[in-house]
Amino acid sequence: MHRSVKQGSTNSFGDGNSAARNRTMLEEENERMKNHLGQKISQLKSLTIDIGNEVRSQNRLIGEMDTDFDTSSGFLGGAMARLQKIQRAGYGSVTWKLLGFALVVCVLLYFIIRFK
Repeated sequence: MHRSVKQGSTNSFGDGNSAARNRTMLEEENERMKNHLGQKISQLKSLTIDIGNEVRSQNRLIGEMDTDFDTSSGFLGGAMARLQKIQRAGYGSVTWKLLGFALVVCVLLYFIIRFK
């Protein structure tokens, strides 16, 4: 008795094993790709955290600089008010001395803030 095998059907030695192997290979490749993607996501998360820390640090530094500049402008505003008062009184040489002193203070403050 001879049995014929239909075309396209699977038997224990043919297409059934091939399909199972292909499925297994695809699942393994998907697993590798999933792991690789997980690593990339972890790297991006770490990078994002580092960027956030750097932004907070830079904002703190900018806040400190703003405070320093406010303090400097307060000093300069007071100095200018005194200079104007002296100038109105008519003391010419004293005005130039105070103006020179204010200029020296400005330059010193600039270098102190710049190289802090």
